[in-house]
Amino acid sequence: MPSDLDTTALQAGNLRPRPPVESRSEGPRAQRSRERAKAVAPILNEIRAAGALTLEQVANALNARGVPSARGRRWYPMQVARVEKRLAAGPAGRRDDRSFEHPRHA
Repeated sequence: MPSDLDTTALQAGNLRPRPPVESRSEGPRAQRSRERAKAVAPILNEIRAAGALTLEQVANALNARGVPSARGRRWYPMQVARVEKRLAAGPAGRRDDRSFEHPRHA
């Protein structure tokens, strides 16, 4: 008998349900993303301290400084939001360690 997750996934037309969030947050891709976010954190802090309030201002500042995104291209506001969210979540996606403090939420 399928579980509720399996039934919901099959009803949605998915042949294979996605793994639970916990297992996705522990994979190598998630680890690389956390490491990248930690590497960019000091730059984000400098940009925020200089007065950048919006995600677009931060993305523009990263581009002006020549900081490549994770894929080696330009930064977009959504990428900045994801990096800041990842930094606020702390190690392994937990919200107990805050290595980045947004000025509005400090």
